Amino acid sequence: MEHTPVQEFAITRNPVHVIHVKREDLYADFPFPPNAKLRAVRAVLDAEKPERVGVFGSRVSQLPWAVAQECQQRAIACTAYLPSLKKKPDLLYFSQIASAGANVCYVKSGRTPIMYYQARKHARENGSFMFPHGGLCEAGIAAYSAEALHTLSLGEYRSIVLCAGSCTVLVGILAALQKLSHWATRVYAISAGASLETQRRTVNRFVHGRYTLTLVEPLMGYYKPCKVACPFPSNPYYDLKAWMWLSLNIEKLESPVLFWNIGG
Repeated sequence: MEHTPVQEFAITRNPVHVIHVKREDLYADFPFPPNAKLRAVRAVLDAEKPERVGVFGSRVSQLPWAVAQECQQRAIACTAYLPSLKKKPDLLYFSQIASAGANVCYVKSGRTPIMYYQARKHARENGSFMFPHGGLCEAGIAAYSAEALHTLSLGEYRSIVLCAGSCTVLVGILAALQKLSHWATRVYAISAGASLETQRRTVNRFVHGRYTLTLVEPLMGYYKPCKVACPFPSNPYYDLKAWMWLSLNIEKLESPVLFWNIGG
């Protein structure tokens, strides 16, 4: 669906807190992943029109699955670069990536930026367009900004909570808030694992002017799945960690509160 709904859910405390949830996990149906990163995938491929694509993702990322599936729909050759692990089952979405027809190439396991650079070097040497890490580029950001603009024009929130990795969605939301002059809205971005310094640099690179943002340290390790209860599908390696933070801090947040659920 082009525009995903905002639904109300309750955190049953005394008093009960009503949370508005942006259900981006409903953006696409299987065989695509339940993840709105697909917005960036489609926007970037529309802009670049590549014949061959390379994409990197960690062992828990749904991005290679999304890119591979979209490339299959468009008859574009795709190579998915994945960490070299002793056991392929540890690559969470390996079967979906392979089923989408992507060629799988392994890079030496290490820090995410180093693995991405290895993948990009190999892709470019083979004449492929390398998909930006996490969709972080002008086209990807614009796709999220347009959806945020649509959603936030329907109602103003005092607090917005989301998970942040590459910060593509975060930057899109901040840009939409600026366009709408929603100066009273504070955004809380809970890191999935990246350092707050890196995320702050990313935001400053793309967003200029006035905004109110709190960056929050990761609650647990990136590769550790969160297991808290949640009334809607939420990715345990990303969004569910932000939902956990929201649940623990709801009394401190000014209402109304919007939780931006990127993927299920």
